[in-house]
Amino acid sequence: MATGATDGARDLHAAIEQRLEELARRPSDPRIAFLSHLLETLDFEGFRRLQARHLEDPKTGREAKFLDLVYWTDAKYKLVTAFGLHRSEPRRIVDIGAGNGLFAAICRFYGHEVLCTDTGTMPLYVDLCAFFGLDCLVHRVEPFAPLGFRRGRFDLATAMMTTFNRRPQPWGVAEWDYFLADLADNELVEPGEIIVKMGLRYFSPELSQHFRGLGAEVQDKQGYVRFTGVAPQRFAAARPA
Repeated sequence: MATGATDGARDLHAAIEQRLEELARRPSDPRIAFLSHLLETLDFEGFRRLQARHLEDPKTGREAKFLDLVYWTDAKYKLVTAFGLHRSEPRRIVDIGAGNGLFAAICRFYGHEVLCTDTGTMPLYVDLCAFFGLDCLVHRVEPFAPLGFRRGRFDLATAMMTTFNRRPQPWGVAEWDYFLADLADNELVEPGEIIVKMGLRYFSPELSQHFRGLGAEVQDKQGYVRFTGVAPQRFAAARPA
């Protein structure tokens, strides 16, 4: 399915109905409940205004693809279901680099309490998160700097399709160790969980081997890294000062 501005501008109500018709052949598909919920609750006129505003704004550029909510619901559901978040008990989640907010919105649908963080520099992301009524914190992740969310402890930290690890240069072992240690010591309950999905371009064999050595479940082909049973000082060698 194409995901450019043309698809983003299509009528959302009709698109959801069409996808529900397609999914009717698979009644156990978890997307059915969420899409039905959207069909019943979304402000479709408000979304059309949001679409028009951002499609007319040259700053939106390639990000216009995120206006195709049906396509991106499919994409984000793969992340939610890959880690069983659609059937787990309610958890406090911090979604670092929340982007368009759909991953967080789906998690919230399943009863999770989600704090979204992002840089606030992409107006489309800001507007989409506001459209979904998500709890958002403007925050930039920097290498070798404490996160300092100051929003209490979380059961789970997620970072899906990370971009913060690409600047000022691609992160290596040292940057990731600091990030993980700070999460474990200062942001997560004991035991907590960390799930990261990064672009394969930035997921080197060295990182994969290192994460496995730290006890992570790693799926190389998907760029998934999952740490369970995270306790303070789990990554003691790189603990922030």
